[in-house]
Amino acid sequence: MNTAFMQIQDDKIIFDKNQLIMYAAIAATVVVIILVITIAAKTRRKNFIKTVPTKLKDEV
Repeated sequence: MNTAFMQIQDDKIIFDKNQLIMYAAIAATVVVIILVITIAAKTRRKNFIKTVPTKLKDEV
């Protein structure tokens, strides 16, 4: 089985280091994006307005 990413020679499996780093970076980016979306969704559920104004009438 010989692909650009992995080669088998005799009893050795050889990985292309550059492609391995690229796949690791893509996987890390996907994990970070999922974490950011999850955190953003959780904070969005919280009530951002902590206080409610008691005087709603305009004073003239």
